[in-house]
Amino acid sequence: MNRKSISIGNLLIGVLIGGFVGVGVALLSAPQSGSQTRNMLHDKGVELRDRANTTVQDTRVKAEDAFSKVRNRAEELSSRFGQHGTQTTQSVETVLE
Repeated sequence: MNRKSISIGNLLIGVLIGGFVGVGVALLSAPQSGSQTRNMLHDKGVELRDRANTTVQDTRVKAEDAFSKVRNRAEELSSRFGQHGTQTTQSVETVLE
């Protein structure tokens, strides 16, 4: 082995030992019990899930509104420009689907 691989090995060993010591200190000095921590994590997970569902619903409503506006505009243009507009409306609907 060369000197560089030995120093990288020592670094990795030091990082692992430091990580284990850090985890041990964190567990010993935790301000609440494990069940309290699990309950807190569960509550935060439920809150995050609810926020994600709300965001998805809001985004869906906005997308449907935008699609409706595009469709209405295409129909408006279709009535102005006749057959060429009908083809445009069909193209827009195909793209948006």
